[in-house]
Amino acid sequence: YGFNPINDFSAGGNFTLSMGDSAGDPNRSGSIVLGQGQTGGNFTLDAGSFGGIITIQGITAGGSIFTSFGNYNQGLGGAGGFSAGHVSTVGDFIYDAVLAQNVNIAGVSAGNNVSMHTQGDGSGNIVLGTSNRYWNTYSGGVTAWGTFSLAGNNSGDIELANVKASAGITVNVAGSGSIHANVLETGGALFIEKTIGGNETAIFNYLSGDVVSITLGAGSGHVSAVNVSTRDFTFDA
Repeated sequence: YGFNPINDFSAGGNFTLSMGDSAGDPNRSGSIVLGQGQTGGNFTLDAGSFGGIITIQGITAGGSIFTSFGNYNQGLGGAGGFSAGHVSTVGDFIYDAVLAQNVNIAGVSAGNNVSMHTQGDGSGNIVLGTSNRYWNTYSGGVTAWGTFSLAGNNSGDIELANVKASAGITVNVAGSGSIHANVLETGGALFIEKTIGGNETAIFNYLSGDVVSITLGAGSGHVSAVNVSTRDFTFDA
């Protein structure tokens, strides 16, 4: 369907964008680009049957932000993906996908919880914030006054610049792939469960939580945790 730009947008109440059906054909999916958006209520992106790439410059929502992606985003050889600049909500930020896809979000600020869930299998990298491990510079990421959760079965690398959540952080991804995080910080419990393969790495610069638990499966990859601040620490690999 080609390239479909949408300029800056605003809504006094809720804003809903429902994508068309690409019929499982990646050649018909195209791309969607949104500018800067502002809503007084919820922002909802429904891409359940869309197989293309969606880019959003940024969103400020007076309610919550809901994004959903279906089984065409990577199915049948599709190259679907989702990228965004900074998104801010006074409520929840929810990302829900049937299959894995590449996700790149510069920053998320949420007055409540941040939930990112991939239901099925597939491969796709997840990048939150901007990281340059060579120069040791990091910016953006996630700030949540509630909890942060990242869960799924997808394979792919996970790059987390800074994640700070007041009530708790959970990363539970069953698929293989490296995981790198600069800061994971919470006043609650911090749980990390990830499969790490032989040529993959798990690198954490700073971990902080009332309880910190890391489980890395039966792989033989490299693991590094530079600083850990906690009352109770568990490591299982």
